[in-house]
Amino acid sequence: MKRIYLIRHGLPEFPDGRRQCIGSTDLPLSGEGMLQASEMARALPTVSAVFSSPLTRAVETARARDLSLQPPGAESREAGLARFSAAMEEAARRSPGDLAVVAHGGIIALFLEHITGRWHKPDYCEIITLRWDESGFFHQEESSCGKC
Repeated sequence: MKRIYLIRHGLPEFPDGRRQCIGSTDLPLSGEGMLQASEMARALPTVSAVFSSPLTRAVETARARDLSLQPPGAESREAGLARFSAAMEEAARRSPGDLAVVAHGGIIALFLEHITGRWHKPDYCEIITLRWDESGFFHQEESSCGKC
């Protein structure tokens, strides 16, 4: 059984400082987001691989751990969930050990709802621990502190 740590990227640098839904707009991390990413990197256990969205805020969050990145794409909720689920399973199968996946709040919430039946949109840099068994099933572990 291996662990997969789902991580929402750090707080982005919002235009005009106003928090809003930014979707696929490519924004960097804010100063606070950089601090969140550093704290997350210290809290994250050792992993053998990290996968990240190609958007800057996700890449910057993943790089806080100095790991190599392997990016994914963008689309409808159903298509996004299908792609993300397939990518999660492929990453779990390919990785020799535990791994981290840095993604966006919306897709993480959809995936968690898919595997647990409960909606939970993670906070910025929140680490959610999953277990993956060889039969291809994901299970959420008991909730950690929720934030780094």
